[in-house]
Amino acid sequence: MGHAPNYRSKKRKFAGNRYSNVRVKNDSQTVPDNVVDDENPKVTASSSKLEGYKNNFSNETSSETNSEIFGNRIINVKTLISVFAILCCPEGFSNNLLRNEDSRFGSSSNFCIKCKNCNFMKGFSSTVKVNNRNQLNTLVVYTLRLIGKGYNGGRKLFCRLDLPLLSKNTFRRQEMKVKQAASEAAIESMKASANNIMLLKGVQKDTTRYGVSMDGTWLKRGYSSFNGCVSCISVDNGKVLDIEIMSNFCRMCNNMPNSKYCSKHVYQNQKAYRIFERSEVTRNLQYTQYYGDGDSTAFDAVKDIYGENTVTKLECIGQVQKRVGSRLRKLKKIKKGTGRKGEINR
Repeated sequence: MGHAPNYRSKKRKFAGNRYSNVRVKNDSQTVPDNVVDDENPKVTASSSKLEGYKNNFSNETSSETNSEIFGNRIINVKTLISVFAILCCPEGFSNNLLRNEDSRFGSSSNFCIKCKNCNFMKGFSSTVKVNNRNQLNTLVVYTLRLIGKGYNGGRKLFCRLDLPLLSKNTFRRQEMKVKQAASEAAIESMKASANNIMLLKGVQKDTTRYGVSMDGTWLKRGYSSFNGCVSCISVDNGKVLDIEIMSNFCRMCNNMPNSKYCSKHVYQNQKAYRIFERSEVTRNLQYTQYYGDGDSTAFDAVKDIYGENTVTKLECIGQVQKRVGSRLRKLKKIKKGTGRKGEINR
């Protein structure tokens, strides 16, 4: 008889008891804060931000609400002409209606219905107008920037769909409007987060000491991204308190013959220093506890910003786990046999 093959399966099998009964919790038992169950779930930052918008979403819908049509639709012009051809004039009751496109503003158009037999004429727009401006053009620019695309990406999409697009100059003007509105909304949201922290701490002073997490991120993975930001995040509710934009592209340096890359606006320690410097004026907070990466040099730039050694650094456990795990995996590749159970301790 042959022997069983002497190898270890790479897939780890489940060794627990899948048929154990769930322990019933009594009302008198208290659940600690670090224990997560169905009755005492941990609230994430996203769910806490959306807590105030629950009333806007209702599950109770009637038949009238379901039949209501709203939003935007893509419709072919020939289909629209064929529909108007079978309609009757409300004045002469004849079916000789003509549809004309009077003008076009970007992706929206102004149409006019005329009757051949009488003087009836009615004009309408293909989109809703807000303050006498077409809303669709702003939505197109906002949506393209939201998915990380610009004018060239929108032109390719609209050309494939045979849809009209804004001109390049109009697209740039709409971008500036969207940028201004987004900046104002972001500043108001970050100030509201700072006010919630002061209410949470219950401090009536003008300036409150608080701990924040600082980290930098880029738009793309790797080293090919030009745009990024440094964010200052609350350690209690996970909301953003302040941001500073980083850019790896400089138009002046790009026009120079020997310098194509500019690192003036890239350094994370400079962006962190600006956030800490304006914290007392804009947020009424002092970031006295710094949660950051272990390999970050930003702490050295901000540790004495409120006075000598007023900012203390607290190490992030996740970063320690990541560095230890990467070094253990590297050791496993270099030294064979250390991946088995108990071999790493020898």
